Amino acid sequence: MNQRGSAVVEFVAAVGLLLLPTVMLVASIAPWVQRQAIARSAAREVARDAVVTMTVDGRRASDVAEQIATNAGLDPTALRATVEGSLDRGGLVTATAAVDIPVTVIPGIVEFGAVTWTVHHTESVDMYRSLP
Repeated sequence: MNQRGSAVVEFVAAVGLLLLPTVMLVASIAPWVQRQAIARSAAREVARDAVVTMTVDGRRASDVAEQIATNAGLDPTALRATVEGSLDRGGLVTATAAVDIPVTVIPGIVEFGAVTWTVHHTESVDMYRSLP
C-alpha cells in the first residue's frame, strides 16, 4: 500500500476539523465580553440618569440605551433598557438592560444565532438631596 501524500490529506483534515472550529470559538469570545460590558454600562447610566434627572421614564431609559448602543457601534435595537423605583429620599432606582449576544461570529462575515443577556443595576437617591 502506497502512503505517499497521506500527510497532505491529514493536514487538510486537521485544519478543517480542529483548527477552524477553535478559531471560530475564540473569535466569538470578544463580542460576548464586549456586549456584556455594554449592557453593564447601559444599566449603570440609565439608573444614574433617572436619579439625577429625578424621572423614572421608560422612554428616556430607551433613549439612553439607544445612544449607548449607537456609540458602541451596535444596532440600536440590540440593547434594551427599563427603569423602575422610588425617587423619594433614600429610595432605590433599578435599571435593567438586555443585550443580544451572537452565539457564533465569523469576523467581518456573519453572526449566527443570538442569546439575550440581562443585567440589573440599582442606584440610591441621596438621603439629603433637595427635592422639588
